[in-house]
Amino acid sequence: MNTGRKIETLGLCIMAAVLFCAYARADEQTERLSRLGSVEQGQKAPWLAGFDVFEPTRAMNLTKLLKSPGGKRLAVVFFATWCEPCKKGLAMLSENKKKLSAAGVRVVLVDVREEAGVVSAFLEKKNLHGFDALLDKFGTCAKSYGLAVVKKGEETLAIPKTFIIDKQGRLAAILGREGTDYVDRIIEAR
Repeated sequence: MNTGRKIETLGLCIMAAVLFCAYARADEQTERLSRLGSVEQGQKAPWLAGFDVFEPTRAMNLTKLLKSPGGKRLAVVFFATWCEPCKKGLAMLSENKKKLSAAGVRVVLVDVREEAGVVSAFLEKKNLHGFDALLDKFGTCAKSYGLAVVKKGEETLAIPKTFIIDKQGRLAAILGREGTDYVDRIIEAR
């Protein structure tokens, strides 16, 4: 290989490395969405209901959650125990329970399509007790929030996703990929 070709190749490698580093830094930021399927920021939040993970006979719904004390707004976090990206965001929530509570944010974890025993064991192991936790066993809530995506006849889940709902029941923010600023984005959402 001639010297000019080597320099050109080296230059391309350096450029690729710089672009990769810039992308990696940008990737650390939480993705803010204005729309997800038919769900849009500023509109009334879709219906949310399910059974409590820890008390399976206790039903919870959006109206009850909004009326109950403990927050100026709700952070509704859709997840599944098998979802690796979900685990990162859930760990950040666990580490920042006091900060979220002090900011008036009530966290509602919504597990999609799993059994109560699996979910409760997972939440205990990850130190996520203390948050409200619902089962969306059949994925009905996930569908109404635009998380069920059908491609080539197969349905997949677009999780993790977080929906910030104000006291009036409107979507204040929709958060996608959870970066290092995830908890701050939840707190700052208005």
